[in-house]
Amino acid sequence: MESQLAKVSSEWPRKPGLQVNQAISEGVADGLGIGESMGRYLAHLNPEHGKFSVLLQAYLRRIPVTVHVTLGADIVHNHPVCSGSDVGEGTHRDFRLFASLVARLHDGGVYLNCGSAVTLPEVF
Repeated sequence: MESQLAKVSSEWPRKPGLQVNQAISEGVADGLGIGESMGRYLAHLNPEHGKFSVLLQAYLRRIPVTVHVTLGADIVHNHPVCSGSDVGEGTHRDFRLFASLVARLHDGGVYLNCGSAVTLPEVF
């Protein structure tokens, strides 16, 4: 399995996968979920087009963003530095945050489903 992952990982650019997994692992180590971890990582990178990043702008404005991972469904999971335990812990923290936020929507609010028409409706 490891040799196959190394082969797959060498067939696509490593930097995005490294950065995503690094952001998740660093954030989880600090008690964050994946959404906040990614926003924080982007804030440290100060990307040229950061004003167009939903994750970065939400992080800067302290607006919660949750990420609900389907393990193995994203190419970054094939990266050699991907930690299944960190991805699982980070997404579980985001699920708990999401549940607490949805519980307060009875007074009004907005929920956006960005990315998957399958995963988040199943979570919701």
